[in-house]
Amino acid sequence: MSLVSVGVGINYGLHFDEINTRISMGKPMTVPRNHIRFSILMSVAIIGGIYLIVGQYFYKKKAEKIGIKGLTIFLFLFIHLLSVKTGIVCLYVSLGVMSLRYVYISRRYLVGGLMILGLGSLPVIAFLTIPSFQQKILYMHHDLTQYAEGRGAIYADAGRLTSLKVGWEIFAASPVFGVGVGNFRSVVNQKYDKKYPNYVEPLMPHSQFMYVLAGMGLFGFSIFLLALFFPLFYKKTYQNFFFLGFYCLMLTAFILEHTIENAVGVATFTFFLLLLLNHLLLPQKSNPVP
Repeated sequence: MSLVSVGVGINYGLHFDEINTRISMGKPMTVPRNHIRFSILMSVAIIGGIYLIVGQYFYKKKAEKIGIKGLTIFLFLFIHLLSVKTGIVCLYVSLGVMSLRYVYISRRYLVGGLMILGLGSLPVIAFLTIPSFQQKILYMHHDLTQYAEGRGAIYADAGRLTSLKVGWEIFAASPVFGVGVGNFRSVVNQKYDKKYPNYVEPLMPHSQFMYVLAGMGLFGFSIFLLALFFPLFYKKTYQNFFFLGFYCLMLTAFILEHTIENAVGVATFTFFLLLLLNHLLLPQKSNPVP
């Protein structure tokens, strides 16, 4: 992720004004493939880096720990430069939960309080010092203002909020079994045509939870929740620092996006989930990281 980010950063430097203008119009910085998936992967890398730092991990030489710290700090700074809201929110929620866990386990309330205070102040510092992050926040404010005034048909965040309203209306009409996954798209299109004709592109509900609720109702949603949370509580895997951080990150992504409704989302979630379960549950010859 660091190597790819260096390339993204060089491209940003070469087209600084152009890319900042694009961001001020709601367009993402150019990255390989999808910018949202990229930001989520970067968040996972940062949590993984912190896990290695806490565990004092190195492969062969202790000097490697300096490199791990450097790359983790670099990615943490770069995700603010990248300015993709989903990845940043996922990262901060994950770090916040892990900070609270640290306070609960260590009982070091002063240190924990300072950590949480510092975590809360970092977005403010980023807004004041990073042009791309500042442009993203200003655009988001403009976007939400347009939505509040009923003029959000062409704006990204307004579209997301409207998609959630549509999802809730569909769920409310068929709360037990939903409308069926096969019919979901056509029902969404009909709802937009009837109630939100100004929106050029009807969006599916921008939340995995709302997506399942509307598509499969409470019956399917209950099965979904059971399957989703079972790995987190199986043999108390939530006690592992990295596993808890990864799950908090992905659950936040599930709130903000319909994350696993395509192959890339499924692959991202299941790859790290199975990798971590393998790490935690199978016998290890050496396992230096807690």
